[in-house]
Amino acid sequence: MRSRPRPSRPRATTDAGLFLPGMFSAFGTFLLRQFFMALPRELEEAARIDGAGPFPISWSIMLPLIRPALAALAVITAMWSWNDLLWPLVVNTDPAKMPICADLTSLEGQFETNYPVMMAGSLIASLPMIVLYLFLQRHFVQDIAQSGTKGRAACGAEPHAGPNSLFQKGTP
Repeated sequence: MRSRPRPSRPRATTDAGLFLPGMFSAFGTFLLRQFFMALPRELEEAARIDGAGPFPISWSIMLPLIRPALAALAVITAMWSWNDLLWPLVVNTDPAKMPICADLTSLEGQFETNYPVMMAGSLIASLPMIVLYLFLQRHFVQDIAQSGTKGRAACGAEPHAGPNSLFQKGTP
């Protein structure tokens, strides 16, 4: 008994199918886990003693502290998704819904390539990532500024308090 071949149906291209798989990654889980592990446990314990539950602790204490990590993860994930070539070509069947970075491949010809047009397209394709970085830049700068002061404040050490310091108390 022979089975009849199934009629092929066109795949529906959805926007969620293009960007949703790129939003979740093992790298993001690892990055946020490492950042949470670096936060002091005393903050969470103090909030529990004050009567806060898990959601208020996460929302009002932990989330503001991990904002730099979330900004970095947002930029990295957006760049990975934006520059992805293979996934949109596999999932997408509609040329009108092709992302710009994947659509740049159509500018390259078999025998000849129009490089000025390709470079202009590459510049246009990189502008959203530059704008995203400029928008989230203050979070990166805050994280770098805070990371330099966390160590001294935590151990209670004074700057220039070493044994060979010229700025010790009692010296002229």
